[in-house]
Amino acid sequence: METLEFILHGVDAPSGTYLAWESAQCPPAFAVLERSRLVEVTQALARALPDYIDDDGAATPSESFDDVFPPLAVPSRRSGARIDHRPLEAGLSGEDTNRFLRVARGPLLSPEAELRLMSDVAEAVLPEGFVRSVLEAAEDGSRRVLVVLNTPPSCGQVPWELLPTGRQTADGYAERLLDVVDVVTMGAILSRDADPTVAHPFWENVKDAPALYLIQPWNPATSGPGVLSRSSLRQWDQRVSNRGSLGLAPDRRRERADRIWLSSVLRRDDSVAAPDNNRPLSHLLYVGHMTGDGMSSRLQLADDAEVFGRTPLDAAGCRWFSADDLVHGTWKWSEYAAHQQYQHRETGARIDIGTRWPTGVGVAQEADSVTPFDAPEEKHGLILWPMPPRVGLVACQSGTEPRQLEPFGMVTAILEAGAELVMATRWTMLTDRFFQQVSQDPTVRPFFDLSVVVDECLQAANPVREMNEWKRASLRRWREQPTTAGSPLTWAGLTAFRAPDRSVSHAGAVDVDERAH
Repeated sequence: METLEFILHGVDAPSGTYLAWESAQCPPAFAVLERSRLVEVTQALARALPDYIDDDGAATPSESFDDVFPPLAVPSRRSGARIDHRPLEAGLSGEDTNRFLRVARGPLLSPEAELRLMSDVAEAVLPEGFVRSVLEAAEDGSRRVLVVLNTPPSCGQVPWELLPTGRQTADGYAERLLDVVDVVTMGAILSRDADPTVAHPFWENVKDAPALYLIQPWNPATSGPGVLSRSSLRQWDQRVSNRGSLGLAPDRRRERADRIWLSSVLRRDDSVAAPDNNRPLSHLLYVGHMTGDGMSSRLQLADDAEVFGRTPLDAAGCRWFSADDLVHGTWKWSEYAAHQQYQHRETGARIDIGTRWPTGVGVAQEADSVTPFDAPEEKHGLILWPMPPRVGLVACQSGTEPRQLEPFGMVTAILEAGAELVMATRWTMLTDRFFQQVSQDPTVRPFFDLSVVVDECLQAANPVREMNEWKRASLRRWREQPTTAGSPLTWAGLTAFRAPDRSVSHAGAVDVDERAH
């Protein structure tokens, strides 16, 4: 079936926020959003999300989260006796406790309140002309309509697919954009868009190759808490095992899944640090912790202090893998080392620089009296960690690019490293434990379910369509049988960043329905 793309661009300017849209059958048009109303509704949306903290630290919590939503009692596997989970708020600051309570009582956990919020957002950010054009295009049953988002930072967390169109569905519900179109996020412009000679893998060439799974790849006992329960982690290990030779993952008992290990697995010949050395992989799925934005957008592996990287160690002694690391690798290592030495001389700060690098990176200069550690060969990170064509990041705020004036972060770094599509999240994902405690149901696992869905989408012939169909099914359940675990707080946070072949020499020749997805 033919796909008609509507491109929705936006910019925040001193004179206002502008949205422009166009398609092959719709001439370019634009609208100016009313700034004060836009700020009001996007702030209301932000306060409904776990990311928002501006008000949460203003006062000491007057209530305990665990008093309002008691920890669940679960049977012990050994004795059958009932034991309590560790309280969710144990060790949390007042800011965190306020945030959990705010989200648990917020509009995204109530169908009526969620619809009111999305209606307010739609009134402020959805131009009537855009909605009219999209709905007219969608009435042609011979094609699908795909809205490609390149929206302004002020609208960076808006779940566009949830916005009402102003019409009713056949069964009497408020129609959402998701009911009539698919939605995807435009990946940032990449170096390969200007230079078609830059090599990167295509899905069609590796779709039958193994996938790489990084499912909570650190040891929670030594490097901080996990995002999955032990039973969910065991299920993931079994899921990967069931794929046989098509499922690659670190051996938790024998292998340390740090960036050194990852670099070796991603390269066909790990003794060579050179372009066009990708190991044939269909996709990579990461499930874990992420934080930060821009160059500091980073994810947690099993890196320790000995591993070279551009982010400082955290309190548990783990050096997180950043977008800066992925792009730069050991390139300009000497400048980074000189900065570390300067900080040491000026402030007495410890020189925090790891001396382990990926295999294939040789020693450019041995340690001397000036630089007391070996200097590596300068190798770009894009050749040390070449990415497969599809990547999933099931983690908090893994896709922050739409909120940034300069749309760079881990997603863009992964696209630069070769990926064509990255599935990521618009906001912080709360773990299953939060939903179990709020719903008082130990069987619900929306975060685990999300990770499985992303894996299935990445294996699909058309992952964008697969993701949107899953969201439509989730929306139907939310309307007809709403539950805390089925709220849009999890499933509406997922989006896909798409970066098909956009090089000038191929302009107009790409089949967006079959290849770019």
